[in-house]
Amino acid sequence: MSADDKNNNRSYLYGDGLFETVRVEEGRALFLEHHRQRFKRSASALEFPRTSIEAGLRALDSLSEREDGLWRVTVPRPNQDSQESAERIITTGHRKFPYQEAGPPRLKVVHDFYFPEYELAEHKTTSWLRSLEARRLARRSGFDEALMASPNGRLGEAAAANIFLYIAGRWVTPPVEGILPGVVRQVLLERAAEAGVGIDVQPVFVADLELCEALVLTSTGRLVTAAATVDALELELEPAEKLKVLLKETPK
Repeated sequence: MSADDKNNNRSYLYGDGLFETVRVEEGRALFLEHHRQRFKRSASALEFPRTSIEAGLRALDSLSEREDGLWRVTVPRPNQDSQESAERIITTGHRKFPYQEAGPPRLKVVHDFYFPEYELAEHKTTSWLRSLEARRLARRSGFDEALMASPNGRLGEAAAANIFLYIAGRWVTPPVEGILPGVVRQVLLERAAEAGVGIDVQPVFVADLELCEALVLTSTGRLVTAAATVDALELELEPAEKLKVLLKETPK
């Protein structure tokens, strides 16, 4: 991106943009329609212009032609003072799967980084400092990932993933209240409902971790990844296999 482009790019300057990270495997963009629908919902809610929404959808639709990996489509809000078209400032980038060789992550609860009433967190914007700072603090303490909690101890999500907890033989995931409605999260909920697998959507608190047998992170990059620990709590890895099977199954 040139200096002129940066000066006119609201996503670069202010975090005033949306993005989708899509996983391409064997020439197929996984869960593409879910990405399209989430992008449209957020772009409409944040009143992005129609030209930006249409250009973003075209960029997403083109990803099945790309090589395998994670592809990011970034859609900045057009600068009203710029003559740049919406299509020109949509960018795509490619990187290999980042967690493919990594072992089960170790999580640290980081307080005061989750706010259930903060609705902007429910959109995949380019404003990412909150998540990056939570992860930095976790890694500074020797962990791999942050598990963000509210001031009153309510759990929301990891720095870059949704969470599913296995408690008393049943899966539970926090509702979309101040967290990103992840694509993999949504696919799992839909397929679990079709298969008759119970997943409860309800608030979860730090105190519930004492009863937690397993915890899974879900995202486009991780798909379904079992955590090894949360703080000093050792977790089981085997229960995650049931969710992995749901994600691999072909929808009806």
